[in-house]
This record gives sequence, C-alpha cells and structure tokens, in this order.
Amino acid sequence: MKQLFIIFLTTIFIFIFADAQNVDNVKYTVCHKASEKIKIDGYFDESAWEKTEWIDDFEDIRGGGFPEYKTQVKMLWDDDFWYLAIIAYCLGNRWS
Repeated sequence: MKQLFIIFLTTIFIFIFADAQNVDNVKYTVCHKASEKIKIDGYFDESAWEKTEWIDDFEDIRGGGFPEYKTQVKMLWDDDFWYLAIIAYCLGNRWS
C-alpha cells in the first residue's frame, strides 16, 4: 500500500511539473532601494527615480498577447514603504 501511495504522488508531481511554464522566458526586474526620501506628489522628479529603469512591454499572463494600451512602471523601496511610479496610457476619456 505504501508503494502504491508513493507511485501515486510521483505521478501527480510529474503531471504538475510537466505543465509548468518555461522559466527561460520569464522577465524580471530589480527593485532598487531609494537613495533619498520620496515625496508622494505624483511627480517622479527625485534623483532616485532616474536611477531605475521603466518596466514596460507587459504581456497578458493568460496568453492573450500584449495589452491594447501601453503601461510603464518603476519601483523603489525604503525601510518603510514600497514605491510605484505608474504611467498608464489610454485614448480619449477611457479610464477607470
């Protein structure tokens, strides 16, 4: 009975990992520590923002390709907070 249970668990793990995504194509970024105090004012004018790159070219995680409108994100952190700078593009008055 114990051997049958081990075979069952092994089979389940094989099916789970065989269906896993290809990690060679995974995109990643580095979230840098802010070198100065970040002011929450809607402007990204602190020098700390200039030291990090925009993240863009997001893809639909469900396999639907790229979104209709471009989005850009920058990230910083300090000992108290995680900061996100986001620019979300759209046409006309379409927003939510």
